Amino acid sequence: MINYRPAEPTEFHKVVEMARGFHNASIYSRLEFSPGRLVDLLTKSFLSPTEARAFIAVDGDDIVGGYLATAQRIATSDDLIAQEIFIGARPDYYNKGVGGYLIQDFKEWAEKIGAKMAVTCSSLGVDNDRADAFFIRHGFERFSSEFARFI
Repeated sequence: MINYRPAEPTEFHKVVEMARGFHNASIYSRLEFSPGRLVDLLTKSFLSPTEARAFIAVDGDDIVGGYLATAQRIATSDDLIAQEIFIGARPDYYNKGVGGYLIQDFKEWAEKIGAKMAVTCSSLGVDNDRADAFFIRHGFERFSSEFARFI
C-alpha cells in the first residue's frame, strides 16, 4: 500500500537519491548534481513548511515518488507562486495514481500558502504530449516553452 506524506529529515538522503535519478534523466544531467543545495531546500521544507514542501510517496520502506516545491515571487509581481522543483514517480509506479496524488497535493499546498499561481513543468525527457495531457487533466495550462544552450 502506498502512503503519502511530507518527508522527514531522516529520509532526506533517500529524497536526494530520488532527485539524483530525476536529474540524471533530464537535460540537467549535463550540469553537476549538487546534493548540498537539495538538502538546504529539504531542510527549509521541514523548518518552514509555508516556504517549501517535500512530499513523498512511500511503499514499505521505499520512496517511490515525490515532489519538492518552493514558494517564491517573480521579479515583476508581489504575488506568491508555488514553483515545483521536481515531481515524479519511479517508472515501475507509472499509471498507479502516484503522479495524480502528488500533483493534487502540490495544488492543495499552493492554495494553503496563498499562492496565486502553481507552476510545474516536465524536464525529464518524457513524452511531451503525455506530460501535457497529464498536467492539463489536473487543471494546468501550458504557458511557455523553455530552451537551453550549454556554454
